[in-house]
Amino acid sequence: MNNKEVIKQVKELIFGAETVEAAFLDVKTTEGVVLRVSEVKEGEVVNIISEDGEAVSGAAEYILEDGNTISVDAEGMIVSIIETPAEEEVEEEMSEEVNPLESRIENLEQGIEKLLAGFSAIDESITAKDELIEELTKKVEAFGKAPAEEEIVVAKKTPLEEKRYNAINELRKYKR
Repeated sequence: MNNKEVIKQVKELIFGAETVEAAFLDVKTTEGVVLRVSEVKEGEVVNIISEDGEAVSGAAEYILEDGNTISVDAEGMIVSIIETPAEEEVEEEMSEEVNPLESRIENLEQGIEKLLAGFSAIDESITAKDELIEELTKKVEAFGKAPAEEEIVVAKKTPLEEKRYNAINELRKYKR
């Protein structure tokens, strides 16, 4: 005798015999195992039906024929039910997921093309400026190497010196 049967007999002795007909639901897993539950919902006890009889399930996960998955704890109670959406819904969800990804990828590709075009224009501008700098450098070097035709004397004169210089030049003109 297992614990459930002992408890059942004790209840019958204390409360009297009750004839309660329990409605059970037999469901099959994808592996062909038959499970018996009062209904498929959390908190219900799962029994495994085999040739040897009926036994409480241990901790396990079962994939039912309808595609839903039930998780059972060590006491045989349903802990969670994972419902599998119908194939049409899955295909629709996948197509909805693919379309945004495709458009997003397309937008990224267009953005990359714009960036590359901008980098190309910047590269051309830099190349043109490098050529201009090289040309100006050559001209400055050539100018520095060329001899002066006559020596240039640069002297700064104060306004008073400038006035005296002009006066002396005016006197020289009259002497001639």
